[in-house]
Amino acid sequence: MMKMNSSLVQRALYGILGCSFMALLGFTWAYQEPPGLTNPTAIGPYLNRVFPTNYAEHQYQWNLVGQGTQTGVRAAVTYSKGPGTHKLGFGSTQGDIYVLDLEAPTTPAIHLGDVTPGVTYPAPTSRYGLRGLAFHPEYGQAGSPNKAFVYVTQVTVGRTNRLSRFTVSSQTGKIDLDSELIMVETVCGIPTFHSIHELRFDAEGYLYFAIGDGHPNNEIDDIMGYVQNIDNNLIGGVFRIDVDRDPTRSHPPRRILDEVGFEGSNQISGRGYYIPNDNPWVNGDGSVMEEYYSLGHRNPWKLSIDAETNTLWVSEVGPHNGEELNRIEKGYNYGWPYRVGTTGEIVWDRTPPEAPEPDPFLGELTGPVFSPPRAKA
Repeated sequence: MMKMNSSLVQRALYGILGCSFMALLGFTWAYQEPPGLTNPTAIGPYLNRVFPTNYAEHQYQWNLVGQGTQTGVRAAVTYSKGPGTHKLGFGSTQGDIYVLDLEAPTTPAIHLGDVTPGVTYPAPTSRYGLRGLAFHPEYGQAGSPNKAFVYVTQVTVGRTNRLSRFTVSSQTGKIDLDSELIMVETVCGIPTFHSIHELRFDAEGYLYFAIGDGHPNNEIDDIMGYVQNIDNNLIGGVFRIDVDRDPTRSHPPRRILDEVGFEGSNQISGRGYYIPNDNPWVNGDGSVMEEYYSLGHRNPWKLSIDAETNTLWVSEVGPHNGEELNRIEKGYNYGWPYRVGTTGEIVWDRTPPEAPEPDPFLGELTGPVFSPPRAKA
């Protein structure tokens, strides 16, 4: 009989259900009745990359019950647990970052600062603004050079994807805005639909972040030309870097966007990090962007790392009427913009020589472990 690992299944499902966590960010709990499946089924059969093919037939009404502090923050979009603590950090689209003590939920959340001061985005639900938040694994540890580092991703009003590091001041307890180090900045597509999103540290201290397939020209021919190309962009991929710059396990980037990115785009990469020596496309001649950990992604908007297995899960918005839950493996290619879904459906009716599929695909071609229709996601 298959041994059940309920924590793995729970964490996997958290990836594709990440948007439901926004209820927690407003400090309300959500629940529903009756159960998710029309006829509840034992969870055991859904282990080992096998997920249910039937979906709930009910239309649910969600009942929200307030729990703890109401911060008043609008459009909370990301969270990060303080390493080794019971503190929860979360950020809003507008750039505000707060920290809440989970053991004292009625205590007001601490406002660390606004990482986009003076900037008013078009709307709380805009595609601009703060997207991801992560505390360094040694955050708060006395004596560590990394004890005050906070990492954020955002889509700027200048239509760029940005990964930055900030320092929390020991004097004020607030984020020092002058401390910002822009580590990566790339050009977004227009509109900024498939941009930079979540970021997470793994158990080894490596930082992962993801950027969608947005291209400056936003034409399908350009997307097809760039998403499967790791020579001169950071697009359509999950990326893995070493922010500790440990020379025993990583090396300085050999290729940077400042030199090879889109002409006139003022793109940036390679600042404040090294490339892990075991990344899948490490190349001594500097001909590729070695940050890539996987590629062939359309819109990887939520990342989750299983704390027990160090497995990386990504929930991804698919085209038309489909979504994806991807288990990210080093050196794997998830097929976009040529393939999508668990069936490996060919997305575009294109024939050579106009836009042929790569032959072979770079890396190992794979698909999602779960791909529900959008209405059921």
